[in-house]
Amino acid sequence: MEQLRNILAQADSAKTGLYLWTLLLVIGIPLLILLLGEWIERWQRQADPSRVRLGRAIANFRNLVLPLLSLRLILQYILEVENTALSVRVVETLLWIMVLYSSLYMITQLVRSPGSVVKGEFAMPRVWGELLRMVLVLGVGFYVLGALWGAPMEQVFAALGVGSIVIGFALQDTLSSLVAGLFLAFEKPFQVGHWLRHSTFEGQVIEMNWRAVRLRTRERDIVILPNSLMGKDAVVNYTLVDPLHAELIHVSFAYTHPPNQVKRILLEICLATPGVVQDPAPHIRIISYAYDKVAINYEIKLFLLDFLRTEFIRDEILTRVYYATQRNNLLLPYSTTIFYERDSSELARGDEYPQRLQQLSALPSFAVQPTAVLEQLARYAEFYSFGAEEWILPAGAFFSGFYIILEGEVRLVVPERAGESLVPQPQAAFTGVPQLLTARTSVPYASEPANFQWRELTRLKSGEFFGELMLLRDQPSPYAIEVTQDMRALFVQRTSFIQIVETNPRLAMEMNLLIEERAKLIPRAEDRKTGESL
Repeated sequence: MEQLRNILAQADSAKTGLYLWTLLLVIGIPLLILLLGEWIERWQRQADPSRVRLGRAIANFRNLVLPLLSLRLILQYILEVENTALSVRVVETLLWIMVLYSSLYMITQLVRSPGSVVKGEFAMPRVWGELLRMVLVLGVGFYVLGALWGAPMEQVFAALGVGSIVIGFALQDTLSSLVAGLFLAFEKPFQVGHWLRHSTFEGQVIEMNWRAVRLRTRERDIVILPNSLMGKDAVVNYTLVDPLHAELIHVSFAYTHPPNQVKRILLEICLATPGVVQDPAPHIRIISYAYDKVAINYEIKLFLLDFLRTEFIRDEILTRVYYATQRNNLLLPYSTTIFYERDSSELARGDEYPQRLQQLSALPSFAVQPTAVLEQLARYAEFYSFGAEEWILPAGAFFSGFYIILEGEVRLVVPERAGESLVPQPQAAFTGVPQLLTARTSVPYASEPANFQWRELTRLKSGEFFGELMLLRDQPSPYAIEVTQDMRALFVQRTSFIQIVETNPRLAMEMNLLIEERAKLIPRAEDRKTGESL
């Protein structure tokens, strides 16, 4: 009787277990599929790309893994098929293959190209993704072969143990790169997008994988550096922690020029160059006296944020240095290895008065002027050169002299904000050499208004002139003046030009007419804009 009761109890327990597994398969699995489907549909409706990709991975799990899992449970707990049966092993093998496929697909969705990662989005490093793939493939392969199909894994492991020594020696460099890649991914001394210098190579990181780091140089060539070298040698990271980069430029000038004058001119050039950061400000210092060239060597230390534009900014600086040396009569030292056979008269600077007088007489605007006026202008004028994109005068400043354009072109612009013209307020007199400002880095405007843009009034070309507003007492310029094409001009100092105008009534009347005409440019431009909007 006791044995019969035990048999009945076991039968009841088996029946209860059968009911539970049947209930789970009939209700639990379909309910889980519905919940996953609702979850996936909700994520796909959102704009978050990371959730959309994760939803695709979960959809793979739902469509491929759950059906095979249900079939495996039915065979074992409903139909009570032995685990060693061929049908069970085949179904379980397919189940593990689908689990492996779904896991690899999810890793693929998590491992993103760093250039396509949105800020705040999770992205697994590529080297960790590749390592995880390898572990999953090996783990599932060993389990299916050993646990399901009874392969002699002990012999396989023994063979691998012996062969691993040979493989280790054969793939020593590859394994070293793999281990170094894991440490680089964990420590993150640099990331994709950073600018690096390793040995003689300099470039931007475009890819990091388990074997190597790829750099794109300034010449757009690709340099492949093994991880073993990156982990062993020193690497300079230009953009880690702080993207601010200091660039050094060296120039030389003759002994005859006072260092403070040269430093002031170089500082104005740096502040006027697009891409140069103004805080911290550029720093100019004397580094040595070049006795072989009879010169003083200066070092320009400037800061920039876009490391890719370093060469372009350097070119812009050196270009502006040339124009500044021409305007300010700065001499660049000659090399002492070159010998010049000249007498003292050739070394003296020639008289430019005849050339200035000839240039003025050839201009239609001045050809009608009396000879005495042309001679006075030529006597007091100086040749000035300006490069394109240089600012001669900021809006709201006072003219320091009168400019007569010989070659090139300038434009007159006024600042405005939301259709409202911003009228500059009077400020201190504008003295010294012309300011070099640029609208992309500095605000050539007296009060520095926020959220403004430039509106062009007119353009002046060869034969035209500007600076007439200096004849009005305490009257700043309502417009800024920017060079649009390399310009060569005659410049007459304010005091000299006022003296010339006061002694020539005809010239004074023409200047008054010009002042009235230029004053009409601002309302005329405003009316033109209103007409365009209508």
